Amino acid sequence: MKTKVIPITEVEIKKIKNRINQNNNVNLVLDMRSASINETDLGKIFKFADKCNQNGTTFVVVKENVDFDAFSQEWNIVPTIEEANDLISLDEMMRDLE
Repeated sequence: MKTKVIPITEVEIKKIKNRINQNNNVNLVLDMRSASINETDLGKIFKFADKCNQNGTTFVVVKENVDFDAFSQEWNIVPTIEEANDLISLDEMMRDLE
């Protein structure tokens, strides 16, 4: 399945929601390494991303220097693009096995 990386430099929830909605049926990586984001806004973004799980795709946020323990374990947050791609590959393998 195709993967699309979307760089996010400003956290404007409506714009991010629109970007997520425009990219159905692809694995989606939001590269937020250049954006400042708080836990509340990140939670809003993952609510929009729930549909990715429902349509058999993977949603990952890339953000460095984050306290990963502060977020839900169900959220895919990783510090690098390479780790995002690895996570997507693992998810695809798991879906193939189901």
